[in-house]
Amino acid sequence: RAVSAGLSIPQAIDQISQTQPGLLGREFAYIRDNLTLGLSLRQSLDDACIRLPYISFRYFSIALILNQSNGGQLRETLQSLSRTIHDNRAMRKKVKSLTSEPRITALFLSLLPFGLLVGIYLIEPYMVEQLFKTELGQRVLIYALFSISIGALILNAMTRNKRF
Repeated sequence: RAVSAGLSIPQAIDQISQTQPGLLGREFAYIRDNLTLGLSLRQSLDDACIRLPYISFRYFSIALILNQSNGGQLRETLQSLSRTIHDNRAMRKKVKSLTSEPRITALFLSLLPFGLLVGIYLIEPYMVEQLFKTELGQRVLIYALFSISIGALILNAMTRNKRF
């Protein structure tokens, strides 16, 4: 908004540092101080990207650096970036909501064998005791735990979409 109002980038950064509370305000104050000390905008923003490892802040930094080197309408570039970030966030939330049922199903299927083991113990404790007391039962138990762990990892990998 400050750029849209006609302020230069250093003035807009100064205004953000004064008006934003918390971490973001402090980070923009660091950027302002670095610019005042004579560091380039690129160096100041690169340092800030290390301290703030957010992809949206990195995109913001790239937009400012490209605008400084190539020129153009910064206001329109920042508005476009804002729309893109907003749309990306909305898409991530939509993907998360659409995959919630499979994720809960995967959790249920991963916990089901343990629930069955408890149920069998309540009905017939002798059968479960044989799993823990005999060597053959312990082998079966180790195999079952290994199989359940592998299955849980596969279900987890199938229900988590890391592309968004």
